[in-house]
Amino acid sequence: MHHGSNENNSQHEEIHRRDCISSSQLVYIASPYAGDIQSNTQFAIQCCRYAIQQGCTPIAPHLLYPQMLDDSDPEQRAIGLKLGHRLLSVCQEVWVCGGRISSGMAGEIALAENLGIPVRYVGALAEYQSSPTLEDNHAEENVDDERVYGSQHTG
Repeated sequence: MHHGSNENNSQHEEIHRRDCISSSQLVYIASPYAGDIQSNTQFAIQCCRYAIQQGCTPIAPHLLYPQMLDDSDPEQRAIGLKLGHRLLSVCQEVWVCGGRISSGMAGEIALAENLGIPVRYVGALAEYQSSPTLEDNHAEENVDDERVYGSQHTG
């Protein structure tokens, strides 16, 4: 009999997941930013945490570029969007998070489709917002909310 084998397997899987993060797929996180910036920023952070828990490396330009660019200035916003699009172009997937698609997100989805990058609609992730660490059983519950669309564009 192997006592604690489930615990050991769980620990091994967690160590393996941590080791794989540096070589994991890059996932572009598309979620709303403008409007309620504080809530939208917290939501984007939760989306990134979810991606990390799934073993992915999240890229969320709207958590980075507003630190140095003014999103309310049209010229600086355009620069931020261009920088974000450059990052999107090297990602393996785009995850659309939340129940609302902003104009910036719509542009990101269109770019991903034009580049042949799969777009995954993750949903609101409401059950994750109260938990700083995401549990695998929650990820399984959310499977019905996820839809993956591969691009039909050939280039």
